[in-house]
Amino acid sequence: LKEEDDALFSSGIGKSLDERYIFYVAESEETSEVWYIDLLSTSTTIAADGDDEENDSSHDDEEEEMKCVSLRRNNVQYDVESHGDSWYIITNVNNSENRKLMVSPAKSHSEDDWELVLDGDGNPLFDGSPLDKKSLNSINAFETHAVLE
Repeated sequence: LKEEDDALFSSGIGKSLDERYIFYVAESEETSEVWYIDLLSTSTTIAADGDDEENDSSHDDEEEEMKCVSLRRNNVQYDVESHGDSWYIITNVNNSENRKLMVSPAKSHSEDDWELVLDGDGNPLFDGSPLDKKSLNSINAFETHAVLE
């Protein structure tokens, strides 16, 4: 899928909990970058026996290209989970001391659309403030709810 050329970065591949996306994550101790493929948009189909079907000349499909959630920015780390047509993002963007929970449309180069997730009273759930006594490590988004750890 993709190769990481920077020796300071490690990389890995995973699937979103809703099984819609394959994520490729490259990260160092201070910076991360997430690429994805939308499996609902790919041309490869899975046959009933589990084998990939070959596209013959009657198919006019194109292969899905990997897209980036947000390009690398020095000292910005982020993790992504999908939920419907949204990304849920845990990040330290804007030099936040703690990680914050943000949401954006599930699209490439979405960093300008990242917004804090608010509770029912309009207050941020996790805003990255050093005064916040809560910490945030991960999110698992399900159809009807999310689990924050």
